[in-house]
Amino acid sequence: MKVSIIFNKKQVYKSITNGFIYLFLLILITIQTISCTTSNNEIQKIDVSELRITFAVTDFSVGENRIAFAILDPNKGVIIPESMDVSTYHLDAKNPDNKIETLETTFRQWPNGKGVYTVNANFNKSGKWGIGINLFHNKKFHGISTFIIVPENSQTPPIGSKAPTVETKTISSVEEISEITSAINPHLPLYEMSLKNSIESKTPTIILFATPAFCQTGTCGPQLDIMKSLSLRWHGQLNFIHSEIYSNPNDINGDISNAKISKAAVKWNLPSEPWTFVIDESGKIISKFEGFVTAEELEESIGFILNTK
Repeated sequence: MKVSIIFNKKQVYKSITNGFIYLFLLILITIQTISCTTSNNEIQKIDVSELRITFAVTDFSVGENRIAFAILDPNKGVIIPESMDVSTYHLDAKNPDNKIETLETTFRQWPNGKGVYTVNANFNKSGKWGIGINLFHNKKFHGISTFIIVPENSQTPPIGSKAPTVETKTISSVEEISEITSAINPHLPLYEMSLKNSIESKTPTIILFATPAFCQTGTCGPQLDIMKSLSLRWHGQLNFIHSEIYSNPNDINGDISNAKISKAAVKWNLPSEPWTFVIDESGKIISKFEGFVTAEELEESIGFILNTK
């Protein structure tokens, strides 16, 4: 299987707690912005501004997609509009101006005081899709839009599919905990069960693929803290697992060229880190999260699992 994980071989990010300072510079992918097509019947006064839509996700596909994004003012940074309306358009269709879907947005507060908006979008066909946003900010209406290319299939295992089973390392299979995690203060319950055994146990599983000491986005450490808190809260009802991106974190020694991609990261075909997957008791993936995801959003998936058992 082709490995599509991309890491900067020249730089090792040792700081976890300071990662959020540079978060939006590191993980928000600025997509080419195109002129807004919103009519004057929808918004009476549109400010021609330099606001941009920036995405915190990159893996799109036909079907249901969780899209995380922020609104960026090049002069002021990330902004939080007073109101916002999000719509999708299939730009390859015969009538590309026809609105396909109006999406409900949820603001996700991050530990650094910033945050992103999330929406659930359904792309029924592959190709070029437009994302249009009407918002009100700083006493003005703004209309901005962008496009994304939606392939037929996701890079990572799709929602609704069976989770790939992998015999990930556990504390019983190694001599030192440093062999399986680069976390400074590992939470041992996250390493007691392999992913394969967890899926076979018929217990819902949340697995985090992350590398705290070598994380390019600076979000792996904070994400691991959330996993720890959730594992304590939901102990006995779900299995929580942390799987390192690298199979030899103890051998890297500050030189990322020494790193070897783990078998689990290869099998799950991860294009970045961190990634979090929620798996139900039957071994089916019910939700997945690229990049940082809040405890609140993960608990929405947990509630779905527990309410449908």
